Amino acid sequence: MSKGNKAIARRYVEEFWNEGRFDLFDELVAQDAVSHTNQGDADVEGWRQGAGMLRNAFPDFHITVEDEMTVDSKVVQRWTLSGTNQGELLGRPATGKKAVWPAIAIFRLSGAKIAEVWVQGDSLGLMQQLGAIPTPG
Repeated sequence: MSKGNKAIARRYVEEFWNEGRFDLFDELVAQDAVSHTNQGDADVEGWRQGAGMLRNAFPDFHITVEDEMTVDSKVVQRWTLSGTNQGELLGRPATGKKAVWPAIAIFRLSGAKIAEVWVQGDSLGLMQQLGAIPTPG
């Protein structure tokens, strides 16, 4: 099962995010799934809205999977995220700046769909790169 779970998590990254195929959401994510991120917990509708907000803020948003492992029903990935801020982000106007920041994602899969995901990214580093928060020193 772990190979199948890995393939689903990879499709979520490569097709949903990197190719912008948001039409695949219902195919990849369970109807009662929950997303846990730096912004808080979200049900499926909140997850969709958050994905749309991020894609609007960074139209060229891209995830590079640096490391990946599977354990039972979970897939863990270490990511490098990148994008150019061309739209509003959390109430802040676009800066036109390119940013690169790390994140870790843990997917729990059930019934060949993502049932839960935890994503923790370097939001402070992102905001510093965009000029929203001063960089120390």
